[in-house]
Amino acid sequence: MKNLEFRAFEILKRHSFTQEDVEAFLDFVREAKTDVIATKKDLTDLEIKLDKQSNALVLEVTNLISELKSDIRQGQLDNVKWMVGMILGQTGLIFALLKMFDKI
Repeated sequence: MKNLEFRAFEILKRHSFTQEDVEAFLDFVREAKTDVIATKKDLTDLEIKLDKQSNALVLEVTNLISELKSDIRQGQLDNVKWMVGMILGQTGLIFALLKMFDKI
């Protein structure tokens, strides 16, 4: 990077920039390079972090899906229980009414 800074320094000096302007510009570039520009390591770290979060989300969604399926199965079972109970109750009521009116 020193070679690149030296070349930038020479170019700016040739175009009538003062020593102070050139140094301020190079300081700005150095600061921007460390604060703004992402390195390969930064990108790799970010990728690893995103992979971990993605895996955690997939696991959480999978767990939620299995819980939902379980709740649906339980609801279906409850419905069947109620239906059987209602059918038995209606059948008993019909027989009771028929017996009450001496139709059986």
